Amino acid sequence: MELQSITCSSSNVVALLWCASLLLLGWFPTDAVGITTKGQESDLEALLAIMSQINHDPFGVTRASQNNLVGSIPSEFDNLLKLEELQIAQNSLTGQLPPSLANASSLQEISLKWNRLEGRLPVTLGLLKRLVALELNGNNFSGSIPPSFCNTSSLEYLVLGTNQLSGILPVCLGSDLPNLRGIFVGTNNLSGTLPESLSNVSNLETLEVSNNYFHGKVSVNFRNARNLSWINIKENNLGSGSAGDLDFVTTLTNCSGLQVVSIAFNQFHGLLPNSITNLSVALTYLYFGNNQITGTIPLGITSLVNLVGLGFEYNRVSGTIPDSIGKLKALQWVSLGGNALTGRIPTSVGNLSRLNVFGLEENLLEGSIPSELGKCQNLMKMGLQSNRLTGEVPKEIFSIVTLSVFLDLSGNLLTGSIPSEIGHLKTLVDLDISANKFSGQIPAALGFGSEADVLPSSAQFDRARTSRLARNYSAGPRTSDLGKRAFQ
Repeated sequence: MELQSITCSSSNVVALLWCASLLLLGWFPTDAVGITTKGQESDLEALLAIMSQINHDPFGVTRASQNNLVGSIPSEFDNLLKLEELQIAQNSLTGQLPPSLANASSLQEISLKWNRLEGRLPVTLGLLKRLVALELNGNNFSGSIPPSFCNTSSLEYLVLGTNQLSGILPVCLGSDLPNLRGIFVGTNNLSGTLPESLSNVSNLETLEVSNNYFHGKVSVNFRNARNLSWINIKENNLGSGSAGDLDFVTTLTNCSGLQVVSIAFNQFHGLLPNSITNLSVALTYLYFGNNQITGTIPLGITSLVNLVGLGFEYNRVSGTIPDSIGKLKALQWVSLGGNALTGRIPTSVGNLSRLNVFGLEENLLEGSIPSELGKCQNLMKMGLQSNRLTGEVPKEIFSIVTLSVFLDLSGNLLTGSIPSEIGHLKTLVDLDISANKFSGQIPAALGFGSEADVLPSSAQFDRARTSRLARNYSAGPRTSDLGKRAFQ
């Protein structure tokens, strides 16, 4: 069938390419006539003008993501009755989302993420009964999440992260949207408590509410969310200050495909639950740092054989580090600093050959630094500062040539001379061995020229590396924020 009349002005490059792509795909039937995209019209207006006159579109999609489209979204959606997908993500669109978008009643997916849209979310979007995915993240939307969204009973993915949204998370999300698979509202200004009604969302796979102002006890029971793989509630004010703050963690043991649990930077109290040892063997990240959690590290944590990241830092955890930690051979970062851990550093850490980050700073650890750490040949950051470690620093530590970001041994009771092997760490940016009991000469490898007899207060490595060697004839404690910065 022959297209009777269609013109696209060459002054509008995006519209011209759009028309060409439609022609190549054979999307224009004979009754799409008289369509003109003028040079003074916006690219998006031209696109929608074309789509509004296509009476037969076997695909029902408009895709214009990852371009340089600018301007606002036109309000003329009355004729787009068969449009099923609207994807105009990662452009530079501005202005507000028109309420008339709801006139495109066949829409199943709206993806306008990573633009510059602003204003309130239209309550009329709740009229889109077939909507499956709403992706509006990465804009500047403000105001509350309309409860009318709960009328879209087919909705599976609500993606509103990285905006300026405020107010509460509507309670009806859990009661009226049984098909929800993903809730993404992180990095907004949302507040209130997490609705207990989320316990009803049995299909939930992802709960991402981080970096908001949610508070109070987490009363959600996740036992029915067997497909949950990701829960990230970090950087809020969650927690009631009671012993039962972490009861919800036990309900996660039914989630057989769970991979990520992050509850860091909240106000959780109570004992570290032993039930974490019963979490899914698929778990890769367990991040509980920067709370008020007490108790000890369960011995059975070694059942989480696929753990890549383990973080309990800056809590009130006590007891010893389990000797069996070396069985978690997938570990790439371990962050246990800022607690009240006692005992020795287990020699089994030498089995963690994939380890990149190792942080035990600001604890009460004693004994020597195990030479087995030298087997961790992928280490980039190691913080052992502000403990009660004694003895000489094993030469094997300085064979870890990947140590490039920092090595902090300050504020301990380490003795002996500084090994000449320290010169092997040629790419190390920051070395701090201050506030120990080192003696003897400073190796020439540190870049001070010939060996020096006096420990300087500070000095610069060659290659712009910073070295802190001061106070090595006293054992005064030193608190550093290096570990906090590195393991957040």
